[in-house]
Amino acid sequence: MATLDATVGGSAANSYVTDAEFVAFLTDTPGAPQINDPADRAKFLIQATHDLDVLVDWDDEKVGPPQNPDVQALRYPADWVMKRYSNESFIAYYPEGIIPDFVKHATMLQTFQYAGGTNPQANASDAIRMVKVDVIQVEFVQGTGTVPGQVLSDAVTREIDWWVEAYGDAGVSGAAIVPLIPA
Repeated sequence: MATLDATVGGSAANSYVTDAEFVAFLTDTPGAPQINDPADRAKFLIQATHDLDVLVDWDDEKVGPPQNPDVQALRYPADWVMKRYSNESFIAYYPEGIIPDFVKHATMLQTFQYAGGTNPQANASDAIRMVKVDVIQVEFVQGTGTVPGQVLSDAVTREIDWWVEAYGDAGVSGAAIVPLIPA
């Protein structure tokens, strides 16, 4: 069983979100999956945090380096993170030593594809369409981020897009990853 460690800046941290924060988010979000087992919640949060750390190339002009790169296990907290409304004439930063809300929110949204929930911010183009001809059945995925365990969901890429330079090796959203969660 996976043990959730959401210690900010911790050397063994494996999640940006605590179990209590996640339960509150699931309760307050329409279309959220029902995840009653704490072990499943931990597993999904650990995978989603891993996805954000592996797939996202954070924009160096908007997100500084990790605060303690020799100690902390995860990308955040960072030395400095600009707030979304910053521009050339006014720059605001999140306080140091925290995980910004957009990172937590993106982490929780990413869990939906592992837990079988609906995407509360999905576009119509995110639909999965099935075609069956005689005995051959083929599924088509439209858009990106709809294949569980493979990509960042579209809701996540929209949540973090302002702070991101590129996604994955190809520099596009929907880059494939190796899931931590066994199939």
